[in-house]
Amino acid sequence: MRPTLLRWLVRSLLALGVLVLGAVLYAPYLPALLAEGFPRPEWPARGFFATIPGASGDSLGETLQTTLNPPLAKLFSESGGKALLVYQGGRLKLEYYAPGFSRDTRFNSYSLVKSLVGLMALRAIAQGEMPGLDAPINGLGVTPRELLDMKSGIVFETDEMKTASGVPEKDLEGTISNPFGPMARLHMRGLAGLAPKLVSDPGKRGIFSYQNVNTALLGSLLGALDKRLSADIWLPAGAQGAEWRRYGADLDISAYCCLYARARDWVLAARYIMGNGALGHELLPDAFRQAFIGQDLSDDEVRQGLYRLHAWHDILDRAGEPLNGRFTYFMGNGGQAVYLMPEKDLIVVRFGERPQLLHSTLYEAWKQIKGI
Repeated sequence: MRPTLLRWLVRSLLALGVLVLGAVLYAPYLPALLAEGFPRPEWPARGFFATIPGASGDSLGETLQTTLNPPLAKLFSESGGKALLVYQGGRLKLEYYAPGFSRDTRFNSYSLVKSLVGLMALRAIAQGEMPGLDAPINGLGVTPRELLDMKSGIVFETDEMKTASGVPEKDLEGTISNPFGPMARLHMRGLAGLAPKLVSDPGKRGIFSYQNVNTALLGSLLGALDKRLSADIWLPAGAQGAEWRRYGADLDISAYCCLYARARDWVLAARYIMGNGALGHELLPDAFRQAFIGQDLSDDEVRQGLYRLHAWHDILDRAGEPLNGRFTYFMGNGGQAVYLMPEKDLIVVRFGERPQLLHSTLYEAWKQIKGI
């Protein structure tokens, strides 16, 4: 090797080493971020997790149908569907999995779990464990309602919103693609070091902006999310054990993302939520229950899609369809969805690669289970 080429190679390696060292000094979580990578869509996943104790058996029972009719199959395949379950009238009417997946597959919730955190926050407020919905939170100034409604005005992420079936939804895991950005720091280290710098912009306060930091702050206020979820929802609902991502071995749970659980367990949790708990274990006071499910909302209020208390609300009003009325849904990155229609005793759970048409999924699922 020529001396000049050797010197160039040495200088290049030294420069690269300085860059790498500088990057690690600026963002010491980088090695862990590279090792964990983007949150995997199914279990097992890399990183640190808390086990959510659940029931030992499966109380959901067997399903009546295990194949999709042509319209529903088309929606499912075009969106890279992996699981689709329909519960109605006290029975699991449909349970379908794409090849390679089964009822034992634990799917990543992504942002679905936000709605459970919202529900647990309402329960904690009702029990006096958190400030009232409209009481300022010490050190933040914003209220629990503003965090729950994504209207806190806290400036954190600046990525553009995306659209899923006409409904704005943050592609929250995508923001981790910037390894030096605030989302990467939150995702790998939690609120430590970030919370004191969080400021609510008066000009943005009261305006909807889907920010993961709102849910992270709620999780920090709640504490012990794994124990709360198990005691408040998962275990009494009859759901089996799950895994929820932690920021690190001894750090808090990432409240906004990454609960790995079976699709059937989401049906059980949704049934428990829709019924407001079970005999002797009321989940929420009636006013909070109505607000979370959206029963106090008008058709006009939800017609363009509404986010409130960490849950989405919309309406089915397409002319000529056999199913109509308001519905509540939880949604996660990639179009993971849990639909609740209490008036129809209807629950639909869907996992997949990309968002599946929001309203059409409910229309076609209803037609299939009703044989229309």
